[in-house]
Amino acid sequence: MRNKIFIWLILVIFRYSNGIGQHISPQSDSKVINIVLIMDGLRPDAVTHENMPNLFQLQNEGVKFTNSHAVIPTVTRVNSSSLASGYYSGSHGIMSNSIFFDKINSKGSISTGNYRVMQKMDSITNGNLLTVKSIGEILHQYNKKYVVLSSGSTGSAYLLNHHVNKGYGYVINPEFDNGNNPAIPYKIGVEINKQFEKPPVKNGDASYNTSVDWVENVLYKYVLPKLKPDVIYNWFTEPDHSQHRFGTGSKEYYQAIKNNDKHVGLLLQTLKNLGLYENANIIVTSDHGMNDETQSINLEESLRSDDINPDDFVIASSGETILLYVKERDKEKIKKIVKNLQSKNWIGAIFTDVLSSKKDKEDFVNPYGSIEGTFSLDLIHANHPQRKPDILFNYRWTSKINKNGISGTSYRNTNDKPKNIENRGGHGNISPASINNTLIAWGKNFKSGIVINNPSGIVDITPTILELLNIESDNKFDGRVIKEALINGPDHQKVLTELKTYHVSTKNNKYQAAIQISKTGNFWYVDKAWRK
Repeated sequence: MRNKIFIWLILVIFRYSNGIGQHISPQSDSKVINIVLIMDGLRPDAVTHENMPNLFQLQNEGVKFTNSHAVIPTVTRVNSSSLASGYYSGSHGIMSNSIFFDKINSKGSISTGNYRVMQKMDSITNGNLLTVKSIGEILHQYNKKYVVLSSGSTGSAYLLNHHVNKGYGYVINPEFDNGNNPAIPYKIGVEINKQFEKPPVKNGDASYNTSVDWVENVLYKYVLPKLKPDVIYNWFTEPDHSQHRFGTGSKEYYQAIKNNDKHVGLLLQTLKNLGLYENANIIVTSDHGMNDETQSINLEESLRSDDINPDDFVIASSGETILLYVKERDKEKIKKIVKNLQSKNWIGAIFTDVLSSKKDKEDFVNPYGSIEGTFSLDLIHANHPQRKPDILFNYRWTSKINKNGISGTSYRNTNDKPKNIENRGGHGNISPASINNTLIAWGKNFKSGIVINNPSGIVDITPTILELLNIESDNKFDGRVIKEALINGPDHQKVLTELKTYHVSTKNNKYQAAIQISKTGNFWYVDKAWRK
């Protein structure tokens, strides 16, 4: 692993970096620095020598995980919460990108993308925006310095450290305070404003690469040399935006991932210049995969019937997976809506409250829902005591290959007239294209040059980071420490895993669905769910 890392286009890198680290004295202490790079929407198949030479080299010298999983729904704010906490949505309570929280909006959903809304919800819940402890709180307890940098939405940045206002670490995002002060706490933003140009405004641009560049420049020239953190969670907003705008495999997509890769090279060079390289651990992940979206469905209008009125439910949409909250949790109304959904040819698998707390001896959880032809919310880790939906379902997906050679298509929700879609990427589904996320580990405490096919996921990252810091938290995480990736860990070929598939159907068999689970020890991960 200690082979020299190839830095792609080194002359271009140094010209861009304006001599990053050249005039900064190396840090004398030998503490280990743990860095997590989150590249929003980066599919694992994007990491090739041609597309991302620096990351490809990092992957080859470290640990490549082929069977990593995003959390359902496979959307950003659910997964940023799971990344920060080591828990699934059924534990942390951020159920979707848009959520139903009646103390803010009793008639509709609210977006989790705005940090002001998240702060309001945190205040209303007396600090329980997430209903579990997250890494920011734990690191503060152990006097470890934690920094979040993000070029993504303010909401996703805030969810990575939602107690930052209590003095628990730092969060840097160029859109905080409308771009006027890009950090919490405020004084850090003042320092950044003095040292750097004002951050770019997104305004729906074709590319958000300039936002990525600004944030990463703050990392190299301010966070690493001046704040000297123990843990960094660093969020890249690309290539998610470019794929949504232009589709998977588009020219703009490749421009975005090449720009990300340039920053992998710059980070490695900065670590070398600061004397941190030999004591660094780097994990690279994505919050979800990505597919093309080919057809939109207006769910509200599709469900309208003589006995179902849109006023009877609230839609919390994640695009390709939908959460429905039925008024007063009316069981008969829930059954009618499920029956209606099962008659649609665009529906995938459906999940409802668990049928019974009892389970068969061979089952690790009760897999079946309370309504005929449905799975349980427990099976996908979405059965939050207070915030769970009454119904969760995914739209139909395929593994078809698009014109750019990228596999995966899906239907999606719309509030407008349904239509065919071209050149648009999306995610959120319970499909391999959305669930299978990137996961790479490299550095001082990781094994070198191995490929791990055992199931893993984004929920495992925080428990693993805490293990690297020798912190024994009292949290009973949903995720696990990925011990087989650590230098002193078990042989990855000897870790027992198993596959389980469950099936449901209506009595007339007109609706049938299946779900596949990967399991290792007491931990299970959802691979895919589909209508048969």
